[in-house]
Amino acid sequence: MSTLEPRYANHQIWHYQGGYCQTLEEELIFTNPAHDDIKDALASAIDFVIAPVNTYKLKKENSNGFTYNSKFGGVV
Repeated sequence: MSTLEPRYANHQIWHYQGGYCQTLEEELIFTNPAHDDIKDALASAIDFVIAPVNTYKLKKENSNGFTYNSKFGGVV
């Protein structure tokens, strides 16, 4: 819960309306649920997630005014 509680408190985790989250929500509500596999899987996934890289920062502008793609080359 040390991974999930602060993110729910800061409204960083949202569940879409009508989604199949009933089992997860039950595991989060009960203090000692019979099964907590979904909650543990969510916490593990959040621990391993990293923020995506902003691809616009990776692009370089040449002195001639063209912007080149640093990964694949070519003019963007």
